[in-house]
Amino acid sequence: MNKETKLDRDFKDSILREQVRVVMQQLPTMQIASFVVALVLSFTVRNLVSRINILAWVLMILPIVVSRFVFVISVILEKERDA
Repeated sequence: MNKETKLDRDFKDSILREQVRVVMQQLPTMQIASFVVALVLSFTVRNLVSRINILAWVLMILPIVVSRFVFVISVILEKERDA
């Protein structure tokens, strides 16, 4: 029974590793899409919300997107350094 449990755990760990790998692979695309959506929403509400508020909102989204790009780049560089 312990062998089955260990095999089960190994299988779950390999699935989790694959899921993380896929997410990391898609993160740049998701961040670009996130920023494009922010711009589209800003354009959509341009007549309802003051331009200062729209600019502030976009400027709050931008550091989040940039920080996630920096994270991805650091993970890629760390992976290459370890290889």
